[in-house]
Amino acid sequence: MLPLLAVESMGQSVNEVTIESLVSDREDNPIADATVYGDEGKAIRYTDRSGSFFITVPANSILYVSADGYITRSVEAAPELERIVLEKDT
Repeated sequence: MLPLLAVESMGQSVNEVTIESLVSDREDNPIADATVYGDEGKAIRYTDRSGSFFITVPANSILYVSADGYITRSVEAAPELERIVLEKDT
């Protein structure tokens, strides 16, 4: 029987997911300075002026995205997550 080994690829654990995405409103306008964080609370990122962000979180995490004037949204962390749309808080 072979021992079980943890595998890493370019510094990223196989139990992590890296997401490069964009935050926008319904009209497709980018939302700058939105806060993006995983449910473990350790990885926190802010979107740039084009609404883009890059984050690495544990696999099976939930991402939370919040911005002033918008309703906070939660989404499942997945590498194919291309865009997160926030709704205005009325």
